[in-house]
Formats: sequence, structure tokens, C-alpha cells
Amino acid sequence: MISIKTKLDGVFFSKDRDRIMKGEYNQAMHSAVILTTEEVVRLAPVGVTGFLSKVQWKVVSPFHGVVGSHPVSSKYALVVEVGRKPGKFPPPEPIRRWLQITDKGKAFVATITAAYRIKKKETALKSATFLKSLGIARRGTKGAFMFQEGEKKATPKVNKLFERAVIEIARRLSG
Repeated sequence: MISIKTKLDGVFFSKDRDRIMKGEYNQAMHSAVILTTEEVVRLAPVGVTGFLSKVQWKVVSPFHGVVGSHPVSSKYALVVEVGRKPGKFPPPEPIRRWLQITDKGKAFVATITAAYRIKKKETALKSATFLKSLGIARRGTKGAFMFQEGEKKATPKVNKLFERAVIEIARRLSG
């Protein structure tokens, strides 16, 4: 979690203080969410960025509590982030989707089609989905750690956004 704290030294006497501060912080928070999401998307494995719209995020203000949020979460996001231990079969739909939209997935389906001389596309896709699921059940998957790494990459940029916001607040309140 990226945490930003601001301490105001001195007293600002301005009837517009709250409006100015809220406006600058809201703009910085909005930019921070976009910037962090872009970093995560860059690090996400091919074919999994669609679930990012289901990822939970929250922007919290010490003065006003939660000022923005997207509360829907995705179980699939956690599996992609940290990986999966060997064991049970994974749900087939995300694997099927991956096989259909990625070059690596399409190549795997083509290999299965040729190796087993499968005529129908749907049958080849079902077989490829089963074989990929079997491999995941046996070996598990590695984590992508896109949220963890995305946060690390975004944090210095987010800090700069808020530093600029504080400078702009001070400039506007002093003039």
C-alpha cells in the first residue's frame, strides 16, 4: 500500500484553504491511481489485464476517510499475483480465455490439434484447456507479482505527485 502523509507547519489563514487542499489532493490521488494501474498493467502477464477492472483500490484521506474506491475484487487476481500450488484443477474458463487470446496459447492449441489430429476447433480448444489445467494441477504456477512490483515502481512517482500538490497548495495559499 502506498501511504502519503502531509504535515502542515504554521497556520494558513484562507477561507479557500479546504477547497484548495481538497482540489490539489484529489487531483494527485486521481493521477496516483492511474499511474499505479499503468505500472501494474505493464507488469501483468499477457491475457490477464481484463480482470484489473475488478481489482479493489481505495483512496483514503485522514480528514475525510475513504474519498474514492473500487470495491469489487477478483480471486483470479490473487492467483496471478502470488501463483498457485500444485493440487486441484484450476477453473477452466480463465485458461480457455488465455489459450484463445495469447500467441503462446494459440500455438499450444495448434500443437495439440496437430499432435492428436483433431479436426474441430472446439474439440482442440477443450483438449488444450484440459491439458493446461492438468499441468497446472500437477506443477502449479509462478506468481507474476505485478501488484507488488507495480507498487514499488509507482511509489517514487506517486510521492512526486504529492510533493507537487503540496508545493501548489503552498503557492496558492501564500498568494
